[in-house]
Amino acid sequence: MGGPGVSLSGQTGVLEMDYVFGIIIFVLDVWAIAQVINTDEPMNKKILWIAIIAILPILGLIIWYFMGPRSNVSL
Repeated sequence: MGGPGVSLSGQTGVLEMDYVFGIIIFVLDVWAIAQVINTDEPMNKKILWIAIIAILPILGLIIWYFMGPRSNVSL
């Protein structure tokens, strides 16, 4: 059959790239949620933004980037 990293269909690296993409999105979502938490916005707005980011990981991240509240903490 196939060796390590080789699927039966002959595609190599596709599954690994899916994991990498998923991990990147997860890390960016956690960062965005941390940024929302560190704002001076009221708690109900924070909860709304966190829900949007958590429910729609990619689209929520994009929406937050352009329209969301910015953190008071800079790196």
